[in-house]
Amino acid sequence: MVGRPTGPDDIAGTEGHLASANCAADRTLVLIRPDGYIALISDAGDVGAVSHYLHAFG
Repeated sequence: MVGRPTGPDDIAGTEGHLASANCAADRTLVLIRPDGYIALISDAGDVGAVSHYLHAFG
């Protein structure tokens, strides 16, 4: 989720519904797969966790 979409695949949750549904805090990262399922939630805002997840597949 981004504050303002910068690309065709960005999701902007400006109303807070996406963050609320995922119990997201200010530094929460939510990685959503192309099929719409949640792949990873990092409550610490740990970009390294996202990188580790992505490297596991590829």
